[in-house]
Amino acid sequence: MDFSTVYAVILCGGQSRRFGRDKALLTLHGESLLEILARTLRSHFDDVFFVSDVRDKFHGVDIPYLVDEIPGQGPLGGIYTGLGVCRGDYCFVTACDTPFLGGDVIQALRNEIQGEDVIVPRYQGLVEPLVGFYACRCRDGIRDVLQSGERQTRALLTKFRVRQVNLDDRFSAEYLRRVFWNINTAADYDAAKDWR
Repeated sequence: MDFSTVYAVILCGGQSRRFGRDKALLTLHGESLLEILARTLRSHFDDVFFVSDVRDKFHGVDIPYLVDEIPGQGPLGGIYTGLGVCRGDYCFVTACDTPFLGGDVIQALRNEIQGEDVIVPRYQGLVEPLVGFYACRCRDGIRDVLQSGERQTRALLTKFRVRQVNLDDRFSAEYLRRVFWNINTAADYDAAKDWR
C-alpha cells in the first residue's frame, strides 16, 4: 500500500535530568546531535522539523522548529505538536539523543506501513516508541491521552493500532545496539564518541 510520508520531526524538548545538560546541544566529531540526525532524515524526507520546549533554543541551526503546544508533557507532547503540521498520512518521529539512527532502519519501518496508526521497531525483545511512524490522524487521540494525565509514550501502544516491526532477523545485534543507542548519561556519551 502506498502511504505518503513527507516529513519528520526530531524531539528536542527533554529536560535531560540524568545527563545534566541539554543533549541536543552535544557534539560528536564536530557536529551537534541535532545536525547529525537531520542529515540522515533529510535523505528520506522532504521536510525535517525539531520540536522544542523553548523558542530559539538552537541558534544557528538551519532546521525549522516547532514549540511545544502543550508544555511540560514530555515526548508525548512533542509528538502531538509534530503531528500538528502534518503533511501526508504519516510523520516519522525520533528523539534527538539517537544520533546513529540508520536510513536502512527507517526504510525497513516505512516498508511495513499497512494502514496502522503507529509503526515502531522491536529488537531484542524491546519496543522503541520514540523511533517510528505515527499516523497524522492520531493527533486527537494523543490529545485525549494527555488530557487524561498520562505522559508515558508507551501508553500509545495500547490506545492505537500498532505494528511492531521485528528487526532482529534483518540486522545484526551489534548494528541495532548502535542504531538505538540513547545518550542518557555521560558514560553513554563517552561511548558514542568512540563510534564513527
